Amino acid sequence: MNCRTVVLACASLCAAGQACAAEWSVAPRLSWTMDHDSNRLVIEDERASQSGKLQLDLFLKRATPTTLFTLQPHVGWQRYTNGINQNTNNQSLSAAGTWVRDRSRLAAQASWSRDDTLNNEIEETGAFTGTTQRRTKLAALSWTAEQSSLSQFHAQLSFSDVEYQYERFFTLFGVTIPVRSLHGYQYPSISLTQTHLWSDRSSVQLSGYAGRLISTGDTPDSDSYGVDAGWDHALTARIKLFISAGVSRQGVSGRNQDGYIGRLEVTRQEVLGQWRLFARRSVAASGYGYLVTQDEAGVSFERRMTPRWNGLLSMRSFLSEDITLDQRRDSRRYERAEAALSWRAAPAWQLRGAVAFARARRSGEAPLSDGWSTLLQAVWSPQPRAMSR
Repeated sequence: MNCRTVVLACASLCAAGQACAAEWSVAPRLSWTMDHDSNRLVIEDERASQSGKLQLDLFLKRATPTTLFTLQPHVGWQRYTNGINQNTNNQSLSAAGTWVRDRSRLAAQASWSRDDTLNNEIEETGAFTGTTQRRTKLAALSWTAEQSSLSQFHAQLSFSDVEYQYERFFTLFGVTIPVRSLHGYQYPSISLTQTHLWSDRSSVQLSGYAGRLISTGDTPDSDSYGVDAGWDHALTARIKLFISAGVSRQGVSGRNQDGYIGRLEVTRQEVLGQWRLFARRSVAASGYGYLVTQDEAGVSFERRMTPRWNGLLSMRSFLSEDITLDQRRDSRRYERAEAALSWRAAPAWQLRGAVAFARARRSGEAPLSDGWSTLLQAVWSPQPRAMSR
């Protein structure tokens, strides 16, 4: 039984079990995007290209006082001017359910997606490649228990299965040959978090996690586990601070490597917008078949200038480094700055324009490459409507 069948079966059972309690609501979302990019792959000697992208999403939701079920199918098509090998057709389907009791909450989620790596792999895992079809199956189960008015316990099990179908191509003597560098993997993990309310403005938490990367390539399996302690504090009614620090250990073929993990985040919520400053280090799976350490930092500022106009400024820096048996670890860097302006033309219509600058280093010894892009997007998203049974 494939993952799509499991997701559909779960959604059908959820709907049948609550048929007499509430109706489904449906909200479509249609977007059309055109862009120009001077260096889409962020590599040396890349030529400029343009693309058009059409995406259709459907948000289905069913809510009762004690349950919430959602189902979201998605399809998308993107076409480029500089080669048919980059054209993409993306699909995904996700389902989620939440069951609430007096002192506990159980949540389950499952998803299947088929998308390309050109627009997301660099930012998500630090892997640099052309257009590769990535097929991802995800499942997660979490449980939250209110132990008292001051304490809460949270546990989560998750499993991801990632497969790469094909990658970049080059032509040799008239023959098109795929260039493969990414490998599929499976990554089961578990995390446990204990939170205690210290005061009406502060809370402390202790977390632990463990995961195992099972690669389908030639690389050995890797284990990762760690613990960290965090502090959440409301500096004022609008400004919140979260800080955590801990240690991690990664094991490859019986050899262990120690490191550290942590996160710092400051947010300010205002009536007309918000700003956010963050930095974090974590350990994650990557398409190269290794675990990687990820160092990420950034700042964003969003503000509603008029009832119809919104502005956004953001900057982000991302560094990933392989965790391998070799003393020499390859690292990759990606940085991006973006300015965007959106206009609510009508209750269901929004127009958005953006300008971005990106630069990247594909490996520790490679030179920095950069490029800029412009984007124009139209989004149609009407209000949710109830569906009769």
